Amino acid sequence: MDSSKSAKNATLQYAFLQSMLWGNFGVLICYAGKYCLAQGLTNTQYGVIFGVVSGSAFILQILLAQIIGNGTRRYTLRRVILFEAGITFICGVLLYTTSIHGYFAVSLIALMCILLQTYPAIIDSFGMEKIQIGMVINLGMARGCGSFAYSILTYLCGWCIMIFGIKAVPFIGSLLALALFYGTWSFPKGKAETNQKLIDSSRKEKLWNIRFVLALTGFFLLYASHNFLCNYMYQIVVTRSGNESTLGTVTAFGAMLELPAMFLIVNLMKVKRCDFWLKISGVFITMKALIYFISNSMTGLYIAQLMQLGGFSLFSISAVYYIGSTVSVENSIHGQTYRAAACTFSNLLAYFLGGVVCDYFGPQAVIICSIVCGLTGSIILFLSCYKVDKVVGL
Repeated sequence: MDSSKSAKNATLQYAFLQSMLWGNFGVLICYAGKYCLAQGLTNTQYGVIFGVVSGSAFILQILLAQIIGNGTRRYTLRRVILFEAGITFICGVLLYTTSIHGYFAVSLIALMCILLQTYPAIIDSFGMEKIQIGMVINLGMARGCGSFAYSILTYLCGWCIMIFGIKAVPFIGSLLALALFYGTWSFPKGKAETNQKLIDSSRKEKLWNIRFVLALTGFFLLYASHNFLCNYMYQIVVTRSGNESTLGTVTAFGAMLELPAMFLIVNLMKVKRCDFWLKISGVFITMKALIYFISNSMTGLYIAQLMQLGGFSLFSISAVYYIGSTVSVENSIHGQTYRAAACTFSNLLAYFLGGVVCDYFGPQAVIICSIVCGLTGSIILFLSCYKVDKVVGL
């Protein structure tokens, strides 16, 4: 009986998964540009290659949703995470322990990033699946731990690159993948069955309707606004007299500012509906890009990071709860996957367009792209979101 009760509250175990996931984003995604430039690529080549990476991750996410969502026991969320974490670990070990360099090295780091970009959808679905079968998981707290890990590991990786060189990126990335493998393997098990009572009380409409499409469009544009800044953060920092170390510091500062909202989001949603916080987060994301644009020093970038208090932190969690509360249980995996796929597809836009824009017009033009996407996405969400009276899991 005691083991059953302890298994039902899996917030700490789930927080570990989120920490390893987002910690690796702070390593592989944040320093992918630096890694590729160190292999002799230009910004345009980096943008094109990682546009293909995002496109590949987008396709893989949709395929995985179809495979896992059909309900067969052979392909479960747990097994997919274990398989992908294992491949990521192997790629990282090869890059660190051998003399691979140039396009081959870029290919392996790209594969690691493809797999990494599929994790948010899978791990968010994994957590929502556990909530829907009765486990207690505070998604905001878990995601807050992920943001904390992102801030620490981004700073640590920047410091390690300065001391040990660029191979620190695949080394740390492989260790985090191994930790994710262990965390998934040891996660409390439960029956992955659809709860009929939840189905009866959830929305009955089909997954694809005009509001779902508009929500995904808004998500796509807000993710794009965020990704334009993240993917070319190194170039933006350099134009303001920064380097790898200051990149790690300013990114870590922003990630730390996400923590209050993430830890408090469950309480906030008890005061106001999750769709309210979803709309507000778009305003903060757009404001961050605007402050980036008008800043001309590192001090300005630190001021812009204050927008993280109500920006990506609120957006990333409220979007998960919004989809979980407006999509029927049987469509939950598909809904969360399409939400995360919108983020991945936005990366394709940010990489392809951002690389060319950065080479020909400079980092300021990339920030303008971020502003346009953030403003448009915010307007769409204000006009299209459902009013969510009951949030799943609360």
